[in-house]
Order: sequence, then structure tokens, then C-alpha cells
Amino acid sequence: MKTFFTMVCASILATSVFASNCEIKIEGSDMMKYDVAEITLDTSCEQTKISLKHAGKLPINAMGHNVVIVEEKNLSKITQQINFSLGVEKGYLPDSEDIIFISAMVGGGDTTELEMDMSKLDKTKSYVFFCSFPGHWALMRGKIKII
Repeated sequence: MKTFFTMVCASILATSVFASNCEIKIEGSDMMKYDVAEITLDTSCEQTKISLKHAGKLPINAMGHNVVIVEEKNLSKITQQINFSLGVEKGYLPDSEDIIFISAMVGGGDTTELEMDMSKLDKTKSYVFFCSFPGHWALMRGKIKII
């Protein structure tokens, strides 16, 4: 009985650990910072959800945050296109095939979720995430590790 109980507990624990690999939580703040510098994406997940919580208090038009994922080689090209005139709804970015994923922009106290189809990522390429609110990307960015 003890062995059976141990196996059941190990099974439940393994399932929870695996499930957590398919969901990433990130916080942004009024200090123009994410709480993580690197995220790990597991390609064994068909879908991965990134949940971005804006832990600050400032409104979206003053200190909005989002998550944009691009190949590292395209970061400079994409960030040079950030423009207030494109609007918050588009994350201040033009439509581009180089943007693999982009979440909604959120203001203080809000949360957004980004559902990602993991088949769009290639383990042999390098990816980064950043915030596309004008001026934020220089501080609000990080590496993506794919396993």
C-alpha cells in the first residue's frame, strides 16, 4: 500500500511539474522591468500560455506593457519600427511576419494572456521577448530558452 501511495504521489507531482512547463508567468512594473530575464519554453507542449501581470499602478497610455516574441536576429529591425502613431491596440508596431507572437498591451493592475502555438518555434533558432511600449524595449527584454 505504501508503494502504491508513493507511486500515486509521484505521478501527481510529475503531472503538475509538466503542466507548469506549458504556462509561464511574467510580471512587469512601473519601473520598466520584467521580473524575469529569461523564460524557458518547452516544445513538448503543443500550446504554451504566457500570463503577463502589470503589477504597477500607472495607466496603459503612460506605462503600458506587453510581451512580443521575435527571433533575436530581428530584434533591432522590429524595435526600430515602434511608433506611438501606430496605437496601443497594435502594440505600437506595424504588422510584420517577423513578429512571431504579441500579447495585448496592459496598464497597471491588469493581466493579459498570450496563447502560443509551439510549432511556430524552431529549437535551432534564438528568440527574445520584449515590451513594445515606446522606449521600454531597451530595459524590458529577455532571452528565450527552448527545450
